[in-house]
Amino acid sequence: MTLVARKGHALATLGARRSYSLHTSLIQIRARAISYVNYSGYKPHPYPLMHLSKILMIKESDLEDLCHVCGLETSIDEAGLKTLPVKQTKFSLPKSGFRSYSLSAIDDVKRRKDL
Repeated sequence: MTLVARKGHALATLGARRSYSLHTSLIQIRARAISYVNYSGYKPHPYPLMHLSKILMIKESDLEDLCHVCGLETSIDEAGLKTLPVKQTKFSLPKSGFRSYSLSAIDDVKRRKDL
């Protein structure tokens, strides 16, 4: 293997590590945000997942999955909207190796370019 090939491989490996690190950090940040909403909300008023998904730039269905992985239950209100009942006590951060959730805003831009 030539020196240039080894450097290219090293850069690709470094890029993969940084990507994994960013992915892990993004999941942790989103999970912490869910935790803050859960612990700080007013119990009679569940938090709408649609609003939270826009803030966290994640698809609503992926956010619901992430809530479940964190030990939180979701519900549907009388208007048929998915919500996060607050003040739940079973929250835990997701384990490493949890599936990837991309930024929904980036996905939207990619889809528009493809059209």
